[in-house]
Amino acid sequence: MFRFFQILFYLYVAWWLISTLAGVHWIVLLVATTLAGANVSVVYMLREHPAVLVRFTSGKFWRGYVNCVCFFTGQPQCLDGTTESRPTLKLQSANDFELASKRAKQVVRGHDDVIDSMLSRLHENLTLRKSRKAADQLGPLASFLLAGPDGIGKRHLSRVVAKLLYGSAQVEVYDCGKLTRESLLGTVGQKGKLFDIIHRTPCVMLLFENIERADEGVVSAIVQLLTIGKLIPPGEAAAIAFQQTTIVLTSCRSAKPNAERAPETREPQNLRRSIELVTSQIQIDARIAEAVTEVCLL
Repeated sequence: MFRFFQILFYLYVAWWLISTLAGVHWIVLLVATTLAGANVSVVYMLREHPAVLVRFTSGKFWRGYVNCVCFFTGQPQCLDGTTESRPTLKLQSANDFELASKRAKQVVRGHDDVIDSMLSRLHENLTLRKSRKAADQLGPLASFLLAGPDGIGKRHLSRVVAKLLYGSAQVEVYDCGKLTRESLLGTVGQKGKLFDIIHRTPCVMLLFENIERADEGVVSAIVQLLTIGKLIPPGEAAAIAFQQTTIVLTSCRSAKPNAERAPETREPQNLRRSIELVTSQIQIDARIAEAVTEVCLL
């Protein structure tokens, strides 16, 4: 019902503007109508045909115009001259996420609460990014810490969520027990594999396994990735954004809450309990536990 009255209000405002502009001069009305139509077309092309839009916005003026439309409509400003720069998220609306949750539960058994938590948080974050106030939000789409015994299906769950969100089950996996800061980020004159992956596929899930084994250099890089969403390659000045990635951290150790069932992570007090459990029982760095979006105990 609220949506119905909202549409009526917008229609009334549009009618009032058209009447007012027509009373000024017909040329003013024509210019305003043309501009509004162009803005709608840009938003549509951003969502449905970004590759075509890139080809027609090579000039500085047109690129500035598109960025201006992005700012006022809350669309991501991601035109950098390559088709890969445009996000290809398959889930957008609440109905998309609801259907995705049902499909995931058909494939992954025994983790319904975790599936709901992950997809709900992704939906919330995407909704916030579309709002004007959060249009410049930093950080990845969402980040999750999955703690549970080896073989319980953490990687499989991650691949299923990635498939539903990005349309591809490809997940970039890193074993933190074998990972160093140099192997992750590279060295001066030689970018690490992580940056090459993001350059080719901005929309990707990054999976860091055995996070409790990460050394200080890796922990610092991951914390920066979780909080800021940007990393600077060694020896370079420009940062590379990871704002379309989803990050999953896993541990094969189990945290045992006092209750029979792991606490839900949706409420702040329960999230705090989960953070305390993984930091005390699994010895996961507190900075990582504090930075992730959700802590899920499997």
